[in-house]
Amino acid sequence: MAEEIHYHYHHTHRRHHGGNDTSQEGKEAEIIKPGHSMKDTEGRQQHENYDKSDHDEEQHVPRKVPEVKLYHTRYFENPFPEYYGQPVGDSGIAYLEDAPGLLRKVYHYYSEVDLTAQHADIYTGLAGVAYSCMRIAQTRNIAETDREMAVGLGRRLLEAALVDTGEKDDGFLIGAPGVFVVGALFYHATGEVEKAEQCLLTFADFCKNVDSIKHHKSSGDELFSGRAGYLAGLLELWKVFPNHEILKSIDVKAIVEAIIHSGRKYSKKQRLEDVSPLYFYHFDSDYLGHAHGASFILQMLLSFLPVLKQISGAEEDIKKSIDYLIGQHDKSGNFPPVFGEKRLDPHDELVHWCHGAPGVIYMVAKAYMVYKDKKYLDVCELSADCIWKKGLLRKGPGICHGIAGNGYAFLIMYRLTGQAEYYYRAQSFADIMFHAKVQEKSRTPDHPYSLFEGVAGSACFLVDLVNPEHAQFPFCDIFASF
Repeated sequence: MAEEIHYHYHHTHRRHHGGNDTSQEGKEAEIIKPGHSMKDTEGRQQHENYDKSDHDEEQHVPRKVPEVKLYHTRYFENPFPEYYGQPVGDSGIAYLEDAPGLLRKVYHYYSEVDLTAQHADIYTGLAGVAYSCMRIAQTRNIAETDREMAVGLGRRLLEAALVDTGEKDDGFLIGAPGVFVVGALFYHATGEVEKAEQCLLTFADFCKNVDSIKHHKSSGDELFSGRAGYLAGLLELWKVFPNHEILKSIDVKAIVEAIIHSGRKYSKKQRLEDVSPLYFYHFDSDYLGHAHGASFILQMLLSFLPVLKQISGAEEDIKKSIDYLIGQHDKSGNFPPVFGEKRLDPHDELVHWCHGAPGVIYMVAKAYMVYKDKKYLDVCELSADCIWKKGLLRKGPGICHGIAGNGYAFLIMYRLTGQAEYYYRAQSFADIMFHAKVQEKSRTPDHPYSLFEGVAGSACFLVDLVNPEHAQFPFCDIFASF
């Protein structure tokens, strides 16, 4: 049995440090969203009001869930009954309270730490939390006080993140380019046009040399620091700023062509060009999963079909490579972290968004949308069953390798198929995330308040349960196209 490490989102009181006093006034702004009008009141009175609540004692109140009895090294046995047509609850209304409840914990935490000592990036840094705040503020029917809290906190963290970026470029998800993508999205939502435009310009400037990226022990194409990450950022911006002149100035073809060339080069080196014309590596490993592997890269390429048509043979190479990758799944529907890897213990396999079916399912679903071939939907359904069985992870509630991230797969399947079974499964994962036994027997994430590892990402999952027809895993939207 694995060592029992608990995750609880409490913290000791520390002194305020210079530069992050929540009493500083923020500029008034409105969230631009139909039916959502909000004034930012991030001042002394707001800070004092939130501090009057003892947030360290506030606990998520779970809805009734079956008792969790069995757990393995990596996951809990799923205690929920299979779906048989029963009502799936309140259409997510209860999660309108749960998500801001998590955000209040995040708010309290960042009120007591030195923001200048925090990472700025999307993955575990300030920009990722600001993104979560934006998503919460844009949720329909959210309480006005919660919307104000989200925008006030998001602005404060984003401003600190933008100051910290400098000229450093470590890639999209873990570096400055992603911070400016979040900046553009956030400031557009609050109606601060000039700030949004400046963030767009800076991101476009970062994109100028993406085609020539070189990373040690990497083909330079994955999500975190490679070319596909820049495409993910661009795609997210294109949804909000379609045909914007700044975005149109980015040489998207050069980026896509560089990925195709890189994949072909490594495939040839590995003598796989006949079965997988595109092949990639990172950290000297032929990763398959979504964080560092081929599945995310191929998914992003499928989101840029008009560009692919300008590159000879690209569409054919992508489809062939997708089919090769899909052939890697085992009989349960899971995928190995690395091409060709086999794990003898079925309880030891990785069923994470970063490594395994919960991430690869996005690429397969995108392939189904593009090619209309039922074989891809069949794989999605098999993978979803695997996630239902082994996806209640003991690594916390995050979206990279946690319960919320695995629950997102069901929301995507719900959007893809319209089947209530998948919404039921997503709700089940949400309801058990903060169950006492699950918390007691789970590990504490390294960054428990962040977007990808912590409760900021969990909050995104919860608000997407409120509006599942528009649910999207952060920066991994298969329903968007360039």
